[in-house]
Amino acid sequence: MISLSLGRLKPGMVLAEPVHNFQGMLLLDAGATLTGKHIRILKSWGVTKISVEGANKRKKSGDSESGSEARLAVEKKLKKKFSEVMNDPVMMEIMRVAANVLEARSLMREDADGEKTR
Repeated sequence: MISLSLGRLKPGMVLAEPVHNFQGMLLLDAGATLTGKHIRILKSWGVTKISVEGANKRKKSGDSESGSEARLAVEKKLKKKFSEVMNDPVMMEIMRVAANVLEARSLMREDADGEKTR
């Protein structure tokens, strides 16, 4: 988990903590996947920083293989699920975003398992 300014947010990032406005009203709950619209709304409410999951993942030496293996496994599963709509550009974009999210989750799980065993 890392705290980022709104200018550094990108659609597809997952909130690690709930986001409230200055009055304490819940704007987005933890676990929500950000969209461009969410980011614009957060800016309009005056939110300046939020915490997102996986944003602080940096590959260590030797992790590139594990990362590419995770990516290949994710892409293989998604291609099977999206096989009937591969010609639709919208569905391909959805598949690309899903691959990014699933890969990040896979790497986070690997990292968490590694921390537990150390």
